[in-house]
Amino acid sequence: MELPEPISWINKRLQDEYGYHDLARPYWRVVFSEEQLEKRWGTFRDFDDNGNFIREVTEIREVPKYRQWIQGKWVLERLTTVPLPNVVELLGEQFSYEPVWVFEDNKGNALPPIFRACKFVINAVLNQAARTVGAKYRDPDSHPEEAKERQKSKIEQLELDLFGNETPVGDALAQDSGVGYGIRRK
Repeated sequence: MELPEPISWINKRLQDEYGYHDLARPYWRVVFSEEQLEKRWGTFRDFDDNGNFIREVTEIREVPKYRQWIQGKWVLERLTTVPLPNVVELLGEQFSYEPVWVFEDNKGNALPPIFRACKFVINAVLNQAARTVGAKYRDPDSHPEEAKERQKSKIEQLELDLFGNETPVGDALAQDSGVGYGIRRK
């Protein structure tokens, strides 16, 4: 299937519009169902090629995340908090990507992902969540000036996080081109 929009471009737009958690993982992303794996702690039953039972073992395994339910389709995922009972199963992970939307038609045929559809689904999810808690959801980019100010604020915070403790004196001392004097007490 030829994609009308590259996945990297869609994911970049999702990151830019909806942000990151801990400046590392985007809150929303589009992935291919066949490629997603996850490490899980559990009891697994092994069978040979003829279907004969070999063993049952409790261990950590890397297993397909969607392949057994969703074959050959694109999935819109959201980063969510892992419920406490499932933290052990997911090896202590506090957050996990969970499926929100599968790109398929009403007959189960695969559809190509497009950003406009992602945005529609995400806004519907956020609107419903806002109604549930009694707050009205407003698209943060609906006012260009506010969006620009928000972006500027994010950049300033990122600069502060990355370079906040740098001063000419600190740089000179770190590069051995400065001299520090202190009072020595007995």
